[in-house]
Amino acid sequence: MQCPPAQAKTKRIETSKIYYAFGAIPGSRRPIPLCKTKAESTAMLARILAGTETVKVKTLSNHLSNWAAALKLAGITQARQREVVAKVRRILEAAGVTASKTITGEQARGVFTLWDSEKKRWSAQTKAHYLKALNQFLRHAALPAIRITLPVIRANKTYQRGALTLEQASALVTTTASSCTTFRGLDGHRRALLYRLILTTGLRRKEAMALTPAHLRASKISLLAGETKNRRAANIDVGPALSTELATLEGPLFPGTWHDRSAVMVRKDAAAAGVTTTTRLDLHSLRHTYITWCAQKFRVEVTQKLARHSTSVLTLDYYTHAANEDIHAAAETLENELNRCVKRCVPQMLKQGGGGSLGKGISANSRRKHHILMRPIGVEPITYGSEDRCSIQYWP
Repeated sequence: MQCPPAQAKTKRIETSKIYYAFGAIPGSRRPIPLCKTKAESTAMLARILAGTETVKVKTLSNHLSNWAAALKLAGITQARQREVVAKVRRILEAAGVTASKTITGEQARGVFTLWDSEKKRWSAQTKAHYLKALNQFLRHAALPAIRITLPVIRANKTYQRGALTLEQASALVTTTASSCTTFRGLDGHRRALLYRLILTTGLRRKEAMALTPAHLRASKISLLAGETKNRRAANIDVGPALSTELATLEGPLFPGTWHDRSAVMVRKDAAAAGVTTTTRLDLHSLRHTYITWCAQKFRVEVTQKLARHSTSVLTLDYYTHAANEDIHAAAETLENELNRCVKRCVPQMLKQGGGGSLGKGISANSRRKHHILMRPIGVEPITYGSEDRCSIQYWP
């Protein structure tokens, strides 16, 4: 059966049925509605400028209705229309300016302060979304925009996560497996299985919530398109030992309401295991750990496929973390390699009379006496079939 092609939504342009006056009020960009004909509009504008007729100003509630209609004509999806209009209406109602003609920055800041006191987890990113919708509405109504300084969004919790070491992850899984406590319907055994599953597959929290025995197929987890973040079906490999243990469970693999407080659950189990980190520790940090481990062992494109990311930039910039120990070990490895090359090349060059880069006219005794002043200035590129060489500079 062939489905008819979907019709693309197009923007509909409608001509205004009345005339407007722009710049009639000094210091305001707000257009003034006039009449339907040009002659009547000219006469009305003259009366307004002479002061014999007052201008009818719309309230914010009227502007909001007009803005909702304009969004509909612009081809915006219904879900997006409802979202932005609801955000602006919530701000206007909380500030008590629905029947007013404008809203000030102090009133908007007071709304955010009120919400901060009511909801402790109100983030700067959520405030920015509400403020952006409000300014879009004010731009449509030709009213002054609201300028509020909000905390920097890049200080979000996503940028504070890190990766666990192999010892920390092992301690977390081992201690949780022997725990006798139950957290929101999830006992210690299943919590340990959940941690092992994320550390070895990189599953997301919502993907783990939907798992049942029907998702397990021959050491693989088969997720439907509606169960993944990118809305694409996925087949994820699972180790034979872990898949055998998961197959013995009945009903939902991870039941309960643990997902509402998953960060608290991980922190409690980490505290019991003696695992402490300087970065944010939650269930998604285990996914960061999995991707970091993959980046240490596999190529970038392989890590990207295992993480199920759209770009390698997301994989490398946000999900892989380098510890200070790894950086020091890498620097020490390069230094050792260079030192081995120097020790191999210096004796060969000392045996060559005055040739090489040690300088001509220097005796062998002088070279042996001052050989400790020779320092490598770089390693030449090694070509196939050639010997390892390095450039040496003599410091008299």
